[in-house]
Amino acid sequence: MQESVLINEIKKLIIEKELQGESGAYKKFEEYVKYIKKTLGCYEAKKWRKDWRENIYEFGRLFEKNDAGEFIKILSKEFQDEDESNEVIEFVKSEIIANYFSMDSSFATDYFESIVKKYPTNPEFHYTYSHYLNKSGNYKKAIDECRIAVKIEPSNNDFGNTSFNREKTYFDVQILNGKILEAENQLQEMRNFDHYGSNMIFNNIMVALGDRLNDHKIIEKKIAQIDGIITEKTEEERRKLIEVIGIFVAIMGFIFTNVNIVLKNLVVKEMMLLMLEMALIFLIFGISISYIFQKEKKTFYKEAKFWILILLLSAIVAGIHLA
Repeated sequence: MQESVLINEIKKLIIEKELQGESGAYKKFEEYVKYIKKTLGCYEAKKWRKDWRENIYEFGRLFEKNDAGEFIKILSKEFQDEDESNEVIEFVKSEIIANYFSMDSSFATDYFESIVKKYPTNPEFHYTYSHYLNKSGNYKKAIDECRIAVKIEPSNNDFGNTSFNREKTYFDVQILNGKILEAENQLQEMRNFDHYGSNMIFNNIMVALGDRLNDHKIIEKKIAQIDGIITEKTEEERRKLIEVIGIFVAIMGFIFTNVNIVLKNLVVKEMMLLMLEMALIFLIFGISISYIFQKEKKTFYKEAKFWILILLLSAIVAGIHLA
């Protein structure tokens, strides 16, 4: 209890800007660091009580708006090589750094990576690092670090709740971004994590998330079907338009060609034969356009259009031969 009383007194001094002197925050903090080295030392879940840890969280948050330089120096002075009691000092320092340095600080990133390696079985370092990663946008790694904290200290509800909510938020983001497969994978990972499975509230939420995921799958399927229908109808209209344009071009070509034939003053028989051949040519053009842009490409010799083209071509050859 004394640890909490002392840190609360220091927080009050910082807020009131009473930093210097024998009764100032710096001096009190020096005394406090020496005290917790002796009484708390290395991490033990029972010894590092929840109320004391919460006070350290609040203490760290003070440095979002206050200078932390002198406090970090005081902590650094107390470090001794290979001393287990350094662990509690490192915890206080980690909370200050998490709040004092910006999210893109390379120093803070390197620091957190080093302490989770140095103290791999201390859940607080993984937990704080998870917060830092989440603020910097590295959501997946933040989830991984928070899960480690839960595995080390499964009885800590703060760790469990934060971890689950962080994963649920990640799931929600994937759904909102239309990444259904990623959301499904995330939900499966949540179901596979034993700590969540043993919690009735978490289980109920995961069931609701599963229903939500299925709803989105159905909606996505319906949208895909509608898109397919729209695409098919659009393509059908495009083909019809091309065929109409092709027939129109053939008719106009036939008219202008016949006008030119008439102006040539040919013999009636030759003129009629030439007009017939031109008509066949433009028919071939129109049918070819229709064949090229049809929806399904069947075996060519099974197509009625193919045999019509053959007959028309044969008629033209026969007309040329008679001429």
